[in-house]
Amino acid sequence: MQAFRPLKRVATPALAIALAACGSGSGPSLPTPQVAKVTVTAPSTSVKVGDSVRATATALDAHGTTVTGVTVTWSSSAQGVATVDANGTVHALQGGDTKISAVVGSATGTLDIHVTP
Repeated sequence: MQAFRPLKRVATPALAIALAACGSGSGPSLPTPQVAKVTVTAPSTSVKVGDSVRATATALDAHGTTVTGVTVTWSSSAQGVATVDANGTVHALQGGDTKISAVVGSATGTLDIHVTP
C-alpha cells in the first residue's frame, strides 16, 4: 500500500488545479443571440405639442424570443417635430409626423408618431 502514497501526493495537487480551472461552476458562456427583429411600441402614437410619450423597443431573435441586455440606439426622422432621448422618451415639439427608429445591431424597428398642435 505504501507504493500508492506518491500517487496520492501528486493526484491531490493535480485535482486542485483541475478544479480551479473550472471557475465558478457556471459552465461555458453561451454566445449572445443575434437580434433578427426589433419591435417598437408606445402607449399612444398621437402626441400633443409639449407632451412626451415613452416608446419601448423589444429585440427578438430569429425564433421570436426576446433578447435582453442589448443596447438600443434611438432616432427621430423629423427632429423638428419630435426628438427621442436615449431612454426612448419622445418629446413632441411641433405639429407634424415623424418616424421613431430603434436600432439594435443590424436590426431596426420603427414607430410612426403624429404630433398635434
